[in-house]
Amino acid sequence: MSGVLRPRGPHSSQIYWRRRLVLLTLGLLVVLMLWWVAAGRSDAGSPAAGQTPRATQHHQHPRSNPPTAPVSPGPTAPTNAGRTTAPAPSLAPPSGRCGAADVALRVRAADAVEGHGTEFRLVFRGVTRAACTLDVAPGTVEIRVVSASSVVWATTDCPDLFPAKRLVVRAGVRTTYDYDWNGHSSVLGCHGTGSAAKPGQYWVEAAMVGGNPVRVPFTITAAPGA
Repeated sequence: MSGVLRPRGPHSSQIYWRRRLVLLTLGLLVVLMLWWVAAGRSDAGSPAAGQTPRATQHHQHPRSNPPTAPVSPGPTAPTNAGRTTAPAPSLAPPSGRCGAADVALRVRAADAVEGHGTEFRLVFRGVTRAACTLDVAPGTVEIRVVSASSVVWATTDCPDLFPAKRLVVRAGVRTTYDYDWNGHSSVLGCHGTGSAAKPGQYWVEAAMVGGNPVRVPFTITAAPGA
């Protein structure tokens, strides 16, 4: 121990102590440098005082939608393009004149007011032939108005006032003929105008020559204030 505290050698003890101080100082400097390096590394791994750690932002990449299957067009409504319209069937031409057995007849009448006329409608429909010609005239068709058993008016009393008209009567098709009655009784031979039919119940009858008559009722009412 005396050799350490009191060095011996050719030099003075002060020189030896200085050498020791220099070695100690160098040793301390090395220790301080090692500590500083170690402290610097630990500070680099932790946030500095007064600094708030920043949150890490994760950038989300947009998701790619899965590919969709192509939509096939549905059936479209048919259009008129390219269509051809079938021509209307041609009507059969008349094959001669209609007889009473070839035609079904109906008659219609509206009610009337005393002193005023009304309309009679004759409806013809073919029953045996596709088409035939019918001449509505005094020699083929007769119309008359009856009350009870008496004849009030008839086309045969004044044939000149019965307008003739040619019709084509077809099977299953209604063909009409209208006649306006003046509401007065007829005078044989068309000599003047008869008296007005009185209020009451009447019948209008129609028939083709050689056929059965058809009839329908109608009413004549009193004129207002009469």
